[in-house]
Amino acid sequence: MQADVHLGRVVTPLGSGEWQEFSPGFLAVNGDGLVVSCGPWDDAARQRFSQADVVDHSPCLISPGFVDVHLHLPQLDVRGMAGYRLLDWLNRYIYPAEMAFQDTDLARRVSQRLFRELVANGITTAAIYSSLHFEATQIAFEVADDVGYRAIIGKVLMDRNAPDSLLQEPEAAIEESLVLCERWHGHEGRLFYAFTPRFAPACSQKLLGMAAEAAEIQRAYIQTHLSENRAEVELVKSLFPQYPSYTRVYLETGLLGERTVVGHAIHLSEEELGLLRSSGTKVAHCPSSNLFLHSGRMNLPAMEDLGIPVALGSDIGAGPTL
Repeated sequence: MQADVHLGRVVTPLGSGEWQEFSPGFLAVNGDGLVVSCGPWDDAARQRFSQADVVDHSPCLISPGFVDVHLHLPQLDVRGMAGYRLLDWLNRYIYPAEMAFQDTDLARRVSQRLFRELVANGITTAAIYSSLHFEATQIAFEVADDVGYRAIIGKVLMDRNAPDSLLQEPEAAIEESLVLCERWHGHEGRLFYAFTPRFAPACSQKLLGMAAEAAEIQRAYIQTHLSENRAEVELVKSLFPQYPSYTRVYLETGLLGERTVVGHAIHLSEEELGLLRSSGTKVAHCPSSNLFLHSGRMNLPAMEDLGIPVALGSDIGAGPTL
């Protein structure tokens, strides 16, 4: 067999939470870059790959690439800004950083660094929030495409309760999102689009509903934040008094579903957890971010008991590291 063989401590998942380890182990990769075999590096493997180029990475670990299901591209350079909780932190650090992404040169430089850092950390797939800027989001897709990355990326949607320069009327915001979605969703089987309302406090009911409708028509993803911070939850109650809970806001506007990933999901009632389960919504668990912003602790055991799919997100910049 024509292949390159890589040696090391190989750990490979088998499904259903099980995994297998080979130490010493091998990973064989063909000329198209596809993994064709892995297993113990024993006499049988040595004979099978006797003509292959062998690279020994011992004692390093060889594993499938990691998946980061929640991070913010414009926040790469505002990590570690301590001393504030969510809403104050957004206004003091995050919104100014996102305003700067109207500079397309800056957007390209940061995008290039982000994808380099993701690869350096072994993260081969990521779900990424861009800024509200059409050009910056287009650049993020272009850079991801150039490096052969696998990603879900979305232009952030906001139409209230944020600086004026970060707000868009719902019609314009969705129109730009549709252009990006039609250009990139499913590109090369690696790049996908997510309609990305930031969170309920920054979005009118009209914008939330339009985003959900567009995502359904395009069969695209949805990503947003849910119940990250107690003050945020109280703000949602005041902005959407017609709904009994934060999660119900998303349900009634059509945002929950099998292609939706909600970040954090910390302060949820039993009924809200049930809505996530029944709708098939996925949760991005961001423990380092939750600790850094003193947001609280997600009830992971309850989600596991209910069978709600949960994956890890770095949530940079609230998360300090990839």
